[in-house]
Amino acid sequence: PPRDEHRGLAVLVAIALIPRATCFDIVTCTGIPRRTVLDILKKLQALGADIGRGNAKRHGYYVVNDAGVYDIDKAAKILAKNFPAVTKNIKNVARTRSGEI
Repeated sequence: PPRDEHRGLAVLVAIALIPRATCFDIVTCTGIPRRTVLDILKKLQALGADIGRGNAKRHGYYVVNDAGVYDIDKAAKILAKNFPAVTKNIKNVARTRSGEI
């Protein structure tokens, strides 16, 4: 799984690319523990990313309303270069999820 600053990029890219991304989706794709994903979400929001929560109950999902200082396309390229397996996992879940909607 990604480390340090790449973890934030992995979480942001997963939320941006996976329709109605759940915490479980993010954990599954990135290999980052659930508690750490939640901490990263707080840090991303502190850095200006507007990450919304849909259906805020137990089975809610996340959406990127505004990436703030982050460029999603650039972040996805950096992630793909450094962690191709994580990028592949994200794209697979995104494809699967797109078919469900």
